[in-house]
Amino acid sequence: ADLLLLGQFLEHVGEALVVHRLGELASLVDRQRPHDGGHFGGLNAVIWSDLVQVVLYVGGALIVFFLLWNRIPAPAAEIWEGLRHAPGGVDKLRLFDWSLDWSKPFTVWAILTGLVLLNIGNAGLDQDTSQRFLACEDAKAGNRALYMSMWMTIPVVALFMAIGSLLHIFYER
Repeated sequence: ADLLLLGQFLEHVGEALVVHRLGELASLVDRQRPHDGGHFGGLNAVIWSDLVQVVLYVGGALIVFFLLWNRIPAPAAEIWEGLRHAPGGVDKLRLFDWSLDWSKPFTVWAILTGLVLLNIGNAGLDQDTSQRFLACEDAKAGNRALYMSMWMTIPVVALFMAIGSLLHIFYER
């Protein structure tokens, strides 16, 4: 479903061939998934299907990023300034709001509270994540896997934040 949304976006941007290929790839992966359990079995099936998902999502995000970057008729410096001085006087490049005003929705305190609660819920309640950690050979390996998982999300989040920023520039021009 997420690949279809990506395909719709790319079609809007005008990349029909890429959309067609992504649709074919998504269909192939969806058709192949039920058979993976028979070929790999158990935890291997989970690992390989997660790897396919990561490659598709991050690969699709990279395609969107580069298509947006090439479709915006402005140099990098102008894009940067457009983000720093967005309409309404908003600085889209400001990552943290350190104010103690609890009525503001995106202060660093709200972000930290949300991330702590989200990670507690993810590590303790999400079956997929729990299964990965419990499949480790010992507690030390599980701990290492948890931290690696957290650190690996940083570049992915940065990529999607960059896509969001480029979408802002793309549609504001």
